[in-house]
Amino acid sequence: MPVPVIMPKFEMAQESGKVLRWLKQEGEAVTKGEAILEVETDKVAMEVEAPASGTLVGIRAGPGEVVPIGQPIAYILLPGEVWEGAPGASPAASPAGAPRATPVAERIAQAHGVDLSAVPGTGPGGRVTKADVEAFLAQRAAEGKVKAAPAARRLARELGVDLQQV
Repeated sequence: MPVPVIMPKFEMAQESGKVLRWLKQEGEAVTKGEAILEVETDKVAMEVEAPASGTLVGIRAGPGEVVPIGQPIAYILLPGEVWEGAPGASPAASPAGAPRATPVAERIAQAHGVDLSAVPGTGPGGRVTKADVEAFLAQRAAEGKVKAAPAARRLARELGVDLQQV
């Protein structure tokens, strides 16, 4: 069975990692412990080592892509194995019509009752990120509010004037 190369966690608060570059290419032989790609977090850029010896296959994240911690980003085919695609269901794939979103974005959206299909994604491939959901929530909160100086708000309140009508 192919061995997954997962996005590692380098920091306590790390939620994702960004692929900087692959040091080995699809189909190349790798040795356990050999550096196969570079990953960047908020604080550090590190090399990721091969978890097994074999052939690197099924690269799922290219340079510049942000991947949640624990997600497979490639596989290592052990000697004698034949590559038939990722084992089991693809964790990065989303059901037909459902938006792709990071796990953190999904949790925030669920907590605030936000339909992710209404949130424009700015991540790689249109993926909805934490910042996208937070921006959507901020925009939703600002709708219906009129920009006015505090003194103008107070005066309008005292005179019974609806700032929406001004």
